[in-house]
Amino acid sequence: MKSECSQRPACLILLVAAFMLLTTSAGAQTFSVLFTFSDLSQGFQPIGPVALDPAGNVYGMAMHGGVPDNFGTVFKVDTHGNFTLLHTFAGTPDGWWPVWGPVVDKTGAHIYGTTPRGGRTNPACGGQCGIIFKLTQAGKETIIFRFGRKSALFGSFPQFGVIRDATGALYGTATLGGPADHGTAFRLAKGVYTVLHTFPTGQGDGEYPQGPLLRDAAGNLYGTTGFGGALGHGTVFKIDPAANETVLYNFTGGTDGDQPWNNLIRDAAGNLYGTTFSSLFPGNPGVIFKLDTNGKETVLYTFAGGADGARAGGMVMDAAGSLYGTTGFLDTGGTLFKLDPSGHKTVLHTFTGGADGAGPGPLIQDAAGNIYGAASGGGDLNCNPAGCGVIFKFTP
Repeated sequence: MKSECSQRPACLILLVAAFMLLTTSAGAQTFSVLFTFSDLSQGFQPIGPVALDPAGNVYGMAMHGGVPDNFGTVFKVDTHGNFTLLHTFAGTPDGWWPVWGPVVDKTGAHIYGTTPRGGRTNPACGGQCGIIFKLTQAGKETIIFRFGRKSALFGSFPQFGVIRDATGALYGTATLGGPADHGTAFRLAKGVYTVLHTFPTGQGDGEYPQGPLLRDAAGNLYGTTGFGGALGHGTVFKIDPAANETVLYNFTGGTDGDQPWNNLIRDAAGNLYGTTFSSLFPGNPGVIFKLDTNGKETVLYTFAGGADGARAGGMVMDAAGSLYGTTGFLDTGGTLFKLDPSGHKTVLHTFTGGADGAGPGPLIQDAAGNIYGAASGGGDLNCNPAGCGVIFKFTP
């Protein structure tokens, strides 16, 4: 039986001192809560990855909360756990309901991101089509692009944020919009918006991009679609600097996984790593996969559900080639895990839904190897019955 998320884009939409400092240690490894959301004005349900500036400050977005409209917030947590509210989304013509985390420029002066809703009202994309925004450290917001400005052909519902290259150009995906309303990949450079690819283009192309883009040193872009492809179960794709798209892998929906989502990572040899939302063996818990430069897929791990976890989020890789990730996205529990190069998986932390959080999302890693993330629930249960979420750090 397919999960509810296999039924097309019902899941595309989702698909200061800390209030309480929690620290747990196992040997040299330490899990700690950097900040606990305790007031709806701060925002709640931070579901995307966080970002770091050169000084080690953490930036993120909460999907809900913010006064008075409950359209979400952008925030900063410094290295001492002090919280700064940078922006409260106000809805159209501003954005609302941010899903993915922001990016910070190399100086730390500006923060960039997307919201899948808000912006310009256009019936062609179901109302509000989404925005790309820029924030200063003082909280001054500039909307640098509104989707649906001319039509939905540019894309709409940009839920997975943007990445930024050395020139300041931004790249991202829109899950909907385009001629077939199955999504686009885009570039925004010096105020000029360019559609790099529309999904699907030709038979066997993917549909509905389900993660941010990854860019290599040569300017190639990589991403995933949760649907479409030759077999209908999603793809991994590449877009070269000339905007030519190639499907690198078609998922079969069997033991190789179904519905790839979240961010890809790339090792020094050019191999790609990612996760799928589900698989048909056993049940629907998902897999961790590796895709080599010849397009050969290897399943590195198949989740079993239960204590082992399911619905793995975006991963990071350490210098030794071990992968770190989370399971239980938007769940009442979840895990933080490590998968070493031999395929041995270790659960490093099990989220309880209490002070340590619940429903962890994608991870990021700093230069020292410390891992940061956000948990969408848990924390202060007085803020919300399921908690308003936490920002956490793990030191391997």
